[in-house]
Amino acid sequence: MEQKRIKNPDKLYRYRPLGNSWANTLIEITGMLWFSKAEGLNDPFDGLGYALKHNDKYQMKDHILSLDRIWSVICLTTKWDNPTMWAHYANNYSGLCFGYEKKELIKHVNHVNANAHDPAYAIKGAFLEPMNYETNIPQTFKSLKEPLTIKTEHWTYEDEWRFGLLKSYGPGDKKQGARHGIMNALSEIIYTDKLKMNELLTIKKIVKESNLNIKFYKINIEKGMRVMQREEVN
Repeated sequence: MEQKRIKNPDKLYRYRPLGNSWANTLIEITGMLWFSKAEGLNDPFDGLGYALKHNDKYQMKDHILSLDRIWSVICLTTKWDNPTMWAHYANNYSGLCFGYEKKELIKHVNHVNANAHDPAYAIKGAFLEPMNYETNIPQTFKSLKEPLTIKTEHWTYEDEWRFGLLKSYGPGDKKQGARHGIMNALSEIIYTDKLKMNELLTIKKIVKESNLNIKFYKINIEKGMRVMQREEVN
């Protein structure tokens, strides 16, 4: 059954892998989130666009400054129970799904926009917005962030939101993204019975040391199961 889009969610979720990404995922439990460069996203059309500085503002042009050198982003969703995303983004159900309080993320966006400013680009830099799904990606955009908030209809199943931060990269910059501290937003950690016990114990130890308000939920996967269900665990 196709899941309906949630227009005004209270929580936003992020599927995270373990394996080779084990250390990075553990760091995110403490509140240090990884924001990827736009060019590192899995859709090759993501974030394409250019900007030209004019009178201390940016206008969209077909040359000069590539937008994937301006933003770092994280991809969120309204859904913790999407089988495709568990398979693709969480090590085939053996990873994790983090749940964030949307109000805390918005509070952080407002704080950044009230206090942060990059004089090199004359724009303040943070946004949290749902994706717009279009039949075709437009060739011109109305704002600097718009290229990162539009995807084709093929991606509708993800019901994605984007959290973007201004993080400028120069030509040839080898950095793949940047870390940014967002405390108190993570409120849920969801896992399945495919998570290894030693990994779970390590995760719980980090939670105990960093944020006792985080709740744990376990999804029990059974053959033939059509709907995912979860239960809170200690």
